[in-house]
Amino acid sequence: MVDRRLEPHDSNQLELKLAYGIATGKRTQRYRVETYLFVPTTLGFTSKSYPPERFYEDTAGFIRLKTPTVALAALADHTQAQSWFEPSQALLQGMLSGESKDAEGLIRRLKLLGCIYRRALRDEMIDVIERFERLPGADQAGAQTGEAELAEELVTFHEQLCGAQERLTALGRQCESPAVEVEVRETWRRIDEYVAIVAEDVSTKLVEVVDERLGSENAEGPLIEARERLAQVAIENYQH
Repeated sequence: MVDRRLEPHDSNQLELKLAYGIATGKRTQRYRVETYLFVPTTLGFTSKSYPPERFYEDTAGFIRLKTPTVALAALADHTQAQSWFEPSQALLQGMLSGESKDAEGLIRRLKLLGCIYRRALRDEMIDVIERFERLPGADQAGAQTGEAELAEELVTFHEQLCGAQERLTALGRQCESPAVEVEVRETWRRIDEYVAIVAEDVSTKLVEVVDERLGSENAEGPLIEARERLAQVAIENYQH
């Protein structure tokens, strides 16, 4: 078992999340989960008022694959993260050459890429925001040094974001060919829009964090240039 979590879903339901690894090379895997629930007697639960059959009727199970963790820097570098791009490229080339028509497989791969991009952007954003929260006050020692370091990080984030989107777009352009199945073309357009929405949202939130740190429109410092770059990315993706 990789992870487990029990938390309220709403006022009437509990949600139990179990995370476990999938062994490669096995078509079937079995997991046995033992769970003990302690219910106050004042609620009146008994084997007659709430029998096992009723319990299992009220229980719903769902399976969701976890999105792989891939660094934004790797998505921006054409020499890295090839294992996530090459299958899509191979299926696409087969479709363009007329050698194969595995539209379903290509659609799955494109959707996976979209999810990977979303997670990479979200993780980078969370890391930067947490670093802002740890910055000392503007009038305290180390504030300027910390802001300068974060400004460099934001510029790097901007470059990696642009590079990652360009790499995905280069793959997507090939999906626009008439030789590609209509379902694939429509899927690519939705993914392209989805990634643009995520990029806009992440960039906007980082701009807001920078503005909160600066505190004034007339503020000066290394964060200004980084803010302008992020603002431009947010605008471009909004207009996409």
